[in-house]
Amino acid sequence: MNEMSRFFKRTALDLRVPIILINQANETGERSAEAKGLERDSDYYYSVQKLEKGDQVLMQDAMGEYYYKAQKGDYLAKLKAIRYTEGNKNVILTFSNNRYLEKDTREANYD
Repeated sequence: MNEMSRFFKRTALDLRVPIILINQANETGERSAEAKGLERDSDYYYSVQKLEKGDQVLMQDAMGEYYYKAQKGDYLAKLKAIRYTEGNKNVILTFSNNRYLEKDTREANYD
């Protein structure tokens, strides 16, 4: 566990509060050693990626797996459950009425 990760983990446990950290990857999507350590030591890890119109994203719900075709303004938020059994989840967010909303991808319009 690196120093930064150890510090935040200890602080969260001492104060009994969740701590949310934000880290930005470089343009090629690579993360620093500190960021990788934070991901490894987290209970949950989110990553957010801007999608280009037409990108294909593998999604999963109670009915099974399917592909979603991204629209303009879509973002992919990936949740990775590190310490718990909820598993991983992909969510599509879109900007509407000055806020980001989760998009119902089963009902989305596929042009």
